[in-house]
Amino acid sequence: MIKWLSNIFDTTDKEIMRLRRTVTEANDEVVRLLESQREHTSNLRAFALEEVASARAGERVGTIYAGEMQHVAADARRLTGQAETLRDVIERGEQTSRDLSVLLADSRQLAAMNAERAQRTPVERRELEADIEVLVAELAEQLASTMEAKSGLREAILKDVPKAKFHPQQSAADEMLKQVEATTSFLGREVADYFSEINETMLALRRGIALSLLAKLVPQDAAFHPSSTDDIDGSVSSLINALVQRDLMKHFQRQGLRLPAELKAAAGLN
Repeated sequence: MIKWLSNIFDTTDKEIMRLRRTVTEANDEVVRLLESQREHTSNLRAFALEEVASARAGERVGTIYAGEMQHVAADARRLTGQAETLRDVIERGEQTSRDLSVLLADSRQLAAMNAERAQRTPVERRELEADIEVLVAELAEQLASTMEAKSGLREAILKDVPKAKFHPQQSAADEMLKQVEATTSFLGREVADYFSEINETMLALRRGIALSLLAKLVPQDAAFHPSSTDDIDGSVSSLINALVQRDLMKHFQRQGLRLPAELKAAAGLN
């Protein structure tokens, strides 16, 4: 092993120094880019604050701010009314994601074993083929169970694999991999819808919380200070309460949502 590694790496002092120079140059370039980005950001912030400081710009910002708060508040109320549906989507999506993960793990193992079969000796090949048959049978049972739970999956598989054999019939390894691929495509759409619903709700909560907090930071005499935050505060609180009542807030917190202390207290969260 040492001899093999020595053929790959040059351990001379000259090579080590060359590698050190390369690393140093890369680090210097990263630092330069970060400093440049920080300078651009600072300049942009100063320009934005200067623009907002003017009364006319402040009025425009105030109009945009008020419109955004109305839009986010309306979005939060809409999602509050869909909280029960969201609960079903999350429960179904999480289960589908778990099932799909198991299916993909087994199919990757089957693909590896199937590819390795040609490289084995006849005796080893027979042992491997027996293991492949067992794994194919397990996948067939998984697909049969999934087809019972997911309307339209059987038809989707047959569309991509017209001569597919289903449990208890025995499929060839190649055919089973095609069936899993078709199933992955079918279930993937459901999982994508699940993540879309999650992201939509997370975005509404984060935007609502951010707008409400920003309103509290705006000076009272600023031209774009909002006259009231009752609408957005109430709609966001209602959405949070609806999620808490359906035991969904823990799910969003696991996804990275952070609630201000007063909202957590109002919702009865620790």
